[in-house]
Amino acid sequence: MHLATHSTLLYQSQFIPQRIYTMKKFLSLVLSAVVLVGGLSSCKKESPAALTYGETVVTEAMYTYYVSTYKGRYIQTFSDISDTEEFWTSDIGGKTGEEMIEELIYKNVIQNLVAAEEYRKAGLTLSKTEESDIDTYIDSMIEELAGGSRQTLNGHLAEFGINLDILRESLRMERRAYLYREYLYGEGGPEAIDDDDRDEYFKESYVRFQQIFINTVNVYETDKDGYYVQDENGSFKIRDLTEEEKAAANKKIDDVHRGLEAGEDFEKLQEKYSDSKEYKTGYYFSPATSTSYLTTVVSAAFDLEEGKWTYVDATGTTGAFFIKRLPLEDKAYKDEKLSDFFSTFDEDLMTELYGTKLEELSSGIVKNDEFLDSVSVKDAPINYYYY
Repeated sequence: MHLATHSTLLYQSQFIPQRIYTMKKFLSLVLSAVVLVGGLSSCKKESPAALTYGETVVTEAMYTYYVSTYKGRYIQTFSDISDTEEFWTSDIGGKTGEEMIEELIYKNVIQNLVAAEEYRKAGLTLSKTEESDIDTYIDSMIEELAGGSRQTLNGHLAEFGINLDILRESLRMERRAYLYREYLYGEGGPEAIDDDDRDEYFKESYVRFQQIFINTVNVYETDKDGYYVQDENGSFKIRDLTEEEKAAANKKIDDVHRGLEAGEDFEKLQEKYSDSKEYKTGYYFSPATSTSYLTTVVSAAFDLEEGKWTYVDATGTTGAFFIKRLPLEDKAYKDEKLSDFFSTFDEDLMTELYGTKLEELSSGIVKNDEFLDSVSVKDAPINYYYY
């Protein structure tokens, strides 16, 4: 349950920050995947300011709330992020896991603080319908998470340093920051995106590759007539491969290896051996969309030179992937046949432009360094529900 004002989270596959592109691209990916808005102009008066930009303030209480909330969202979203000593002390691009998450949280909060203030400066206001939607959402949270008791929910929120009034203002700010982005880059906006923006983003952010996939793990169960079998809930049953099937899969892997090393045509081997023949002309992914697939495969594709192939071993969880990087096709993002890969293209582009703009403006933020240095992401309670 959450008010649908921020970018869609991508849950489908593993996330491997140690291997995915560069830290800059990882930051971009997480910023686009998890958008929680900071920036409050009317928080608890007794709570000192953690961050100030113009007339908009994130108090210490709000910042600790955001730390707990982002921490929960990252853990829920990315399988390689966990609330363990191993993760917090692990090395990720020269930073510990805790330092990386602290940086991500701080970057999100300051950018959204700036967005809230720029929204105010632009003279934009929420409509009565938008205000009503927020109030309805708060009421549903009270009912579903606290048995209808405001006092009970305030007790839960107190663990994270806030109360219902501050949560309500946070949701209002969240909506304002989202609408400011739409105002800037939407149709007719002062910085509306055009095809030049799209082309530049496409060329800088996307990779195209073909693949030969050989399943080594499981298959849908079928009856004697070859029809898929359903369980009592109507879901298709899945079974592990038999030892005989695994042996056959391993032989296919060896055959493809030998064929590619001997210079055989990739597409012919794909037609003969691949267990997945969709998108024969290529898959398209960017850092922002990579978590809708296996990120180890996408990461490997970015590392390849065009025309080269490599092998990605995911046989323990999925299967074997042989991938070949191909040149991007001109304006592929407009091709209806490839629409599955570009359903969030404009959204991701706006997020990229928005993040860059807000980061440039963030130099005007006044920081309470003593407080910020005292905040520990590792030790913060995790907020999974109250946002």
